[in-house]
Amino acid sequence: LEYKASKTFGLGFTYVRGYDTSGSVSVTGGTGSLLSNRPLGNFKTSSDNYGVQGSFAFSPAITLGGWAGYTSANREGAAGNSTLFNWAFNLALPDFGKKGNLAAVIVGQQPKITSGVNSGRENTTNFFVEGLYRYQMNDKISITPGLMVIFNPDNVANRPTAFIGTIRTTFQF
Repeated sequence: LEYKASKTFGLGFTYVRGYDTSGSVSVTGGTGSLLSNRPLGNFKTSSDNYGVQGSFAFSPAITLGGWAGYTSANREGAAGNSTLFNWAFNLALPDFGKKGNLAAVIVGQQPKITSGVNSGRENTTNFFVEGLYRYQMNDKISITPGLMVIFNPDNVANRPTAFIGTIRTTFQF
């Protein structure tokens, strides 16, 4: 559900109901820690996933945005549940360098179990910082290199910081 209050401000709300009959599908879409992806283990799991997203354009050259997500996961046929939370803020610079380009920095927390089954096993909170730059080669092709740095990967204290480089090419038809 999207609400566009003006040309500069927008708000969105998301709800997804998930049901995994095998216990092998990630309730976080694979974006969380190993534990938070399947917080109840290999059991049939239902989940209610809520999200809120927003953005505000201070000017045509600066946009601030963010999101937060909450998941309630329930073990089917047996006792057990978990709740998970994630969030992020981003700063985007549209048309940075030339029309169609985009520079952005994103700071946030990947999904983490905050209560219920296995909540004590994630002994710290991860944080990530991501930087990217979309270079618009022409009106049909763009290339976006990026770098993500994850502190306390898998929500485990003292785990070495992870550095993930990406490059994406987009073709529009």
